[in-house]
Amino acid sequence: MKRILVWALVILTFTACDDDDDKQTVVELKHDMRYTFNVTVRGQWTEETHPNYFPGDAGFGKVVAITQKDDNVLFQKGKKAPTWMKSYFENEDTSNFTNYFTEQKTNNRVSGFTSSEGCPATGSSEFEITTEGRFNKFSMITKLSPSADWFIGVNNIDLDGLAYGGSATFITSVWDAGLFSGEYHSNKGSATNESIETYKGAPLSYPDGGINNFAIVTIKLKSSEKIEP
Repeated sequence: MKRILVWALVILTFTACDDDDDKQTVVELKHDMRYTFNVTVRGQWTEETHPNYFPGDAGFGKVVAITQKDDNVLFQKGKKAPTWMKSYFENEDTSNFTNYFTEQKTNNRVSGFTSSEGCPATGSSEFEITTEGRFNKFSMITKLSPSADWFIGVNNIDLDGLAYGGSATFITSVWDAGLFSGEYHSNKGSATNESIETYKGAPLSYPDGGINNFAIVTIKLKSSEKIEP
């Protein structure tokens, strides 16, 4: 399988300004606060942009998202995906994610976890996720459907810049989970257990090259509240 990494592109960069001396100050989520974020995943997968073997039922599967304090809790480029993820790519079963991240919350690595419905290829999916201030990173995946084991996602997004409001937007490409060997949408092939990489190649690439954009992910602060001691 052809794979090459394409990182999510950060569209919006955050700074905070001190009114007194016009100096930039560090923006951080406060550890004694609980924050709720609204996340929108908007598909950009069309027959015009990706005409090669474009499936008639193209879309995005169930969304899995977490807030965490460590990097690479959901997935990591260049590392093998755990075999328990196979059920998600086979039939969108998220129960193993629920079990795993319940354990990670107990181990103090994860604050918020959610699983929500996906959307059509040019539709949108919206959900909320909550975190405590010291868990200041966000990651999510949603399966490219139909596909072998391809997904779009963002990883280790820093939420600190949203402490005072605003939103951040990211363009995502397609990742290959490395769990199956299928080269086409309808072919899962045999299990491979290779490393997670970003997928680039027919039938997913633009016909004339270019960045393989599939969706826009927008994260917006919805509310914050003091955590009671």
